[in-house]
Amino acid sequence: MRVFVAVAIDELIKDELARTIERLRRSGADVNWVVRENLHLTIKFLGWVEDEPLGRLRDTLRLEAARFSPMELEFHGLGRFPPRGTPRVVWAGCRGDLAGLAGAIDRAAASIGVPAETRSFAAHLTLGRVKSAGGARDLTNQIAACAGTVFGKQTVRGVALVKSTLTANGPIYDVVETFSLAP
Repeated sequence: MRVFVAVAIDELIKDELARTIERLRRSGADVNWVVRENLHLTIKFLGWVEDEPLGRLRDTLRLEAARFSPMELEFHGLGRFPPRGTPRVVWAGCRGDLAGLAGAIDRAAASIGVPAETRSFAAHLTLGRVKSAGGARDLTNQIAACAGTVFGKQTVRGVALVKSTLTANGPIYDVVETFSLAP
C-alpha cells in the first residue's frame, strides 16, 4: 500500500487555505492545486509498504506518538520551492515544534527499510505543484502578496497513517490509523 504519515488540518484552516488557493488560481499559472479535502501536513512520505512491515510500523508509530505531548501549530504565509527561478511547489508555512516528532517518525520508517531523510524537517503544507513555467511571474507575485497571511492555529493531538491511491482525477486519501499523542 502507498502510504504517508501526516497531521490532519482543522476545517477552518482548510477553508482559509482553500480561499487562498482560489486567489492564486487567478494568476493563470499552470499548477495542479491541492483540493480542499486533501489538504494535510506531511510528516513523512513512505511510498509503497508491504503488509508485514506496515504492521510493524503501525506498532512503532503507536508507541512513538505516545511519547509526545499535544502541540500547537500556526499556519501562516506562503512560499515556494525553489526560492528563486520558476516555482515547482507552492506552500503554506507552519510554525510549531514538530522536529522531534518528525525525527521519531523518520526513525520508525527507517526501521522497516524506508530511507531516512537527509535534510532537516521543514514543516510546510503543499498547496500546489507547478506543471510548467506558464504564468509563473504572476504566481510569484501572488505568493509574495500573501506572504504575511495567517491561516490559523490548531492543537495537534495525533498523527495519521494515510493510504494514497493515485487516480486520473488526482489522489484519494484514506486514513488507515490515527496515533494519539500523549493525553
